[in-house]
Amino acid sequence: MLKIFFLTLFAFVLLSGCNPSTSNEEVWDDIFDNEYANFDVWAGSGLYFYEEGNNKYCAFMIYGSGVPVAGLYISSVVIDKDGLIVIELPAVYSTGYTDNENQDDFDLVEVEILFTEEGLLLGERLFEETTLPEHVHILDDLYTE
Repeated sequence: MLKIFFLTLFAFVLLSGCNPSTSNEEVWDDIFDNEYANFDVWAGSGLYFYEEGNNKYCAFMIYGSGVPVAGLYISSVVIDKDGLIVIELPAVYSTGYTDNENQDDFDLVEVEILFTEEGLLLGERLFEETTLPEHVHILDDLYTE
């Protein structure tokens, strides 16, 4: 009986210590103040994560050709218990770029972004941490005009 108790206790300790999920604070610490880019379509699109006070935000950007950012949408960020990053985007951008099927739909939809070792997965698009000049100055320009 004592042997079963110790085996059960041992199994419990092993299973509780092997949780593969990432906490929401760990996810935020990894993405905070970083820009992630995807260049699968035209000039590409990007996600930049930042804070103002205690509030977390994501700037979703459509990069331009000849201008750094042709489109910008800012959403609050929620990281759920499973480590999924949840933001709201107009339906037209819900695939991570302009969705031709929803090109006139600017209703907000909830979008889940999966944090992976390779980057951020929004739908089928992988956004990788960029080494290009960041577009954070775009946000500075918004608040100084």
